[in-house]
Parts: sequence; structure tokens; C-alpha cells
Amino acid sequence: ASLSRKSATFQDGSQSIDVSTVQSDISGDEVLIEYVRYRHPDIDKGPRSWGEPRYAAYLVFSDRVRIFDLGSAREIDQAISSLKSQLTDEGTTIQEIQKEAQILDELIFTPLRMELTNTKKLIISPDSELNLIPFEALYSSNSRYLVEDYEISYISSGRELTRIGKTARSSNPPVTIASPNYGERSGDNRSSGIRSVDIDTLSVYPFRMGL
Repeated sequence: ASLSRKSATFQDGSQSIDVSTVQSDISGDEVLIEYVRYRHPDIDKGPRSWGEPRYAAYLVFSDRVRIFDLGSAREIDQAISSLKSQLTDEGTTIQEIQKEAQILDELIFTPLRMELTNTKKLIISPDSELNLIPFEALYSSNSRYLVEDYEISYISSGRELTRIGKTARSSNPPVTIASPNYGERSGDNRSSGIRSVDIDTLSVYPFRMGL
């Protein structure tokens, strides 16, 4: 009780929040996408029996909620693993990454696109294996990365939206942190000894993540 009185964050975290409260913090061009990995009861097999894991997506707009069943978690988890492997393998080509990114896009994002006509910003809350991949790298059948069409941010749950507005903005300037992976030059894949002025002669592999 003492902590609750002294800490607004702790107090907010201990209070129940309904959908309408979360919706009040979502603007007209935003959507909160909550991914969930779940197992439903298998009545045919008797009590306390559960079906195979599946993924679902909850789309929370300022004025409505849509729910999509995305299918077998086994298939989606395999696609996630394949994309993650491609992103972390320095020998992988961009075309190979795009192929795996498109497979995953078709499983977890293509079903949602019909609802995102007027959406500009995605607030994504991943679950389970979906925490291991950058959604920005998803690649559509129209040959576009997801980050080309939307501004993307991440939260752990919709509850966080109710606290973000109450958090004081930092007075410090923004900091950009990146870890580019530059291609080979003159047969040497090491970047030691290369001056910054020579950077423009190197090829950059986008979305190469240190996962």
C-alpha cells in the first residue's frame, strides 16, 4: 500500500484496465496489434485436454476491436526460426532473406492488412517466438518491407499505453544506436583499417540483426 501511494507506475500496474481505457490512448491512424500464442480445450479428447498451440492477433483500434486466428503455432514458429537464421547468417543473400520474410509475412501479417487501410502506425505487442524477429523486416508480396509502409513501435502489452502518456518526456537529446554489417571489399570481409570516408564504397545489408 505504501509503494502504491508513492509510485504512480506501481499503482497503475496493480489496477485493472479494460479495452475502452486502452482505446482512449490510441489515435485514429494507429492500431495496437496484440499477438497471442494459445491452446484451446479439445473437448473430443475429454476434460483437461488441449489442442495444438496456435497464434491469434487482436487488432485494437480507437473505435473497434478485430480478432484473427492465424493458424498453427508450429508452422509460424518454423517460419520465425528460418527468418531468424537468415538474418544472422552473414553468408545469406538479400533475396534469401526476402523469401523467408515473405513467408512469415503471409502467415502473421497478410491476414490483417484488410483492416489497416487508414493505419499509419503499428504498436506491436509480440508473444512467444514472435519476440525474436524484427517486424520491420517482414516483406510483402508487393516487394515492400513493413517499415516502408508503417511507423512501428513495440510494447509488452496494451496496458503500457495507459502509462506512456503519464511518463514525463526526457529533456536529453535522442540517441541513435546501430550495428551495420558492411559487405566485403577487395576480398577482405574485415572492416579494420577502413576509414569512415570510405564507407560509401561498401554495400550495406539491411535488417542484419544481431539476434
